[in-house]
Amino acid sequence: MIILGHKIIKCENFAFIKNIEDIKNTPSNSVVLLNFNLEIMDYCLKNKIQFGVFISSVTEAIFSNSLMAKYLIVNDDIAIKIQKIGEHYMFDSKIIIPIKDDGFIEVVAKNGIDGVIYDEFLKGIIR
Repeated sequence: MIILGHKIIKCENFAFIKNIEDIKNTPSNSVVLLNFNLEIMDYCLKNKIQFGVFISSVTEAIFSNSLMAKYLIVNDDIAIKIQKIGEHYMFDSKIIIPIKDDGFIEVVAKNGIDGVIYDEFLKGIIR
């Protein structure tokens, strides 16, 4: 299971972006996070920039995986559905659910979801 944003467990650097111009102001080793946007994801793919996408539907997940998103950040209400589709089609993207605290890890793990990211960590990135 992937655990992102835990105070003890080290993970990549992340930077939230709203447009392609924002990418120029991020450290080169960052994984950029963005709301679903085909144009930005295509730019990231063509420029070999790792990215994670906030997803709200199965269709967005399929497009994002096709454009090589590293992470699909989804709400728990659609996470199991997207995880099953991802397993069926062998997604390279990892399905990640935002969580409030450690107490949610067991539930997420039992549902077979790829990983979690802490809400507080996300708030620090998105600002």
